[in-house]
Amino acid sequence: MLLVIMFWRDKYMNSLSLPEDSVLEYRFEDGPNKINPQGDLKRHNSITKVVWAMLQKYEYSFWGVLRNWSAVFQFEKLHMVVHHFINDIPDERLIERSCGLRWDLFLVKEGIIEELFDYFEKKGFTVEVPNQDFVDAYLTEAFGMDDWHLHSPKHKFMIWVRRSDMAFLIELFFDKPYAPYGVKKRLEWPDFQSGQLSLWDDLPDVQKRRKQSTASITIKGEDLTIEEKVPEEVDSITDMAIERIFNENSTVIANYSGGKDSTVIVQKCIKFKLEHPENKTRLVILSADTGGADNPLIRQHIRKTKQAVEDLNLNIEFIIVEPDVENSYFTCVFGKGYQPPSSQFKWCVDRLKITPGRIALWDYVQTGEKVCQILGSRSSESTTRALSVEKEYGDEFYGSHIAFDGKLRTAAPIRHWTARNVVTYLVRNAAPYDYSNYVLLNLYGSAAGGMDECPIGAAIQSESQAVSACTGKSSRFGCAFCTVINEDSSLYNLSLDYPEELENFYLFRTALKRTQDIRYGGFTAFQRKGKYRFEPGFGDMTIGIRTILLRLMREYEIPILEEEVYTIYRMVEERECREGFAVSERFRKALFGLLDTSPIFYPHADPIMNPTGMIDVCTSNDKDAIERVIAMIEAGEIEVAE
Repeated sequence: MLLVIMFWRDKYMNSLSLPEDSVLEYRFEDGPNKINPQGDLKRHNSITKVVWAMLQKYEYSFWGVLRNWSAVFQFEKLHMVVHHFINDIPDERLIERSCGLRWDLFLVKEGIIEELFDYFEKKGFTVEVPNQDFVDAYLTEAFGMDDWHLHSPKHKFMIWVRRSDMAFLIELFFDKPYAPYGVKKRLEWPDFQSGQLSLWDDLPDVQKRRKQSTASITIKGEDLTIEEKVPEEVDSITDMAIERIFNENSTVIANYSGGKDSTVIVQKCIKFKLEHPENKTRLVILSADTGGADNPLIRQHIRKTKQAVEDLNLNIEFIIVEPDVENSYFTCVFGKGYQPPSSQFKWCVDRLKITPGRIALWDYVQTGEKVCQILGSRSSESTTRALSVEKEYGDEFYGSHIAFDGKLRTAAPIRHWTARNVVTYLVRNAAPYDYSNYVLLNLYGSAAGGMDECPIGAAIQSESQAVSACTGKSSRFGCAFCTVINEDSSLYNLSLDYPEELENFYLFRTALKRTQDIRYGGFTAFQRKGKYRFEPGFGDMTIGIRTILLRLMREYEIPILEEEVYTIYRMVEERECREGFAVSERFRKALFGLLDTSPIFYPHADPIMNPTGMIDVCTSNDKDAIERVIAMIEAGEIEVAE
């Protein structure tokens, strides 16, 4: 059996440092999940066949393969997960630096472990133990400096095995009652020895062109071809619809994402107000800022539009809503440990857009007056959008926002327009304010058509609509870190034309996207369910992978609010005990390294003396105050006693 030298058997917490109700309360319980492991790797090569044969020879049981390349094995109380990088090379940025210690300091050099790593080294692989919480905890205890912050019932030991053409990450889980990553039962060993290696294994990757291709056009009129003019019938129908909306409602709310469709809506509404000064209907322009997740060029574009509209002095309210700091993008990723949004887990839509938008809408709906929300929805955008528009309106002029019990009307006055109509209108008509449409059109041109209009959260009426709103081959207009899609061609293409503004955002986005790949070991491998309770599942992001991403944020100079940094730290400190993860000094250093003023020391939570971990934290306000006092002393305004 595999043994760990001086392994502390996943001790829980020090009873002298924590509340009594947290001591020995951790429990693993079985629970349902939808994880369905596969029966074999997507493809084997000569190396994997030898490795798997060793495991089979030493009587390891096989529990299946997850996401094509991550295999789970078990021997007695040990679970081993082998993550295979065969078709691709792992991203160096997501691999923690070596701790400088050999693997045999932690593991007994015998049996399969000795044979396995000897085989790797003979085949030209390097075997490295990266910096990790497991190593920190092991070393502090070994040297008599035990730190409960490093204890965790979810510890795993990771070893990287790499060569220039392939790599493996091996994760070892000791004494866990259930298999990691949510697998439920043993499977029959596959016949991995049969089969022929691919003829294409040694071919180089095809070089990418400068501009990446974007989503294919499948609907007539949905390219961005500029025509002579918008057909008069198309334009007049919209103008009449706008007039009707302003005549039949007390407040008109135009959703504005900064994209082409919502820009047409906003400009049509403002044009009506300019041409009909007698109309007293209030016009509100509502935009959503997702905070740190926004494309900086789009954010700047929206704010310049806001300033230009306000300069008209038409009493038009231009509101930009933002999520509260507890639900900001960076707080959710680094404080709550959410994986970057994916097609299966789009937490961003609700927290960053829907909730802030609905809060803003409610201020107008609760007055009891007739309120209409104008949307830039178009039937020709896609089959999905056409069905959505048909379901919402049918033959009716108005729809109803289901989130407000019929108290909020909706209208889509350009639902009959094509993308060609939209761009033609923006090219052939000057904006009714002092900010050119060509700024927006240049952004679309740089993105090569790879950006879709994103309905702001206030417009989304249901969770299913929220999910479909961000589904497709193109990224949503405005999101800098869209990880729902596989490849963000629009951000990539924009970064080529605006490298100073966007190249680092694109690089950070690719790192975020790759953390969704379980082969990097960025998930705890057990899902938290309630206080001190864990079930089989992928789990949240580890503190280790969060630390790596925080370092990349600093390297790429991705902006983050000081308030977010402290909120992240407070959340991690508060959740540390009940979620059972270890908080390393590396994490604290990486997080506070994002501040202009780095703390003199990193605070630690204490249930009595410092329950939030925020006492005596040095903020930028403290720095400013200290500098003011020093200046006053130098100016002789304050005397310092000898």
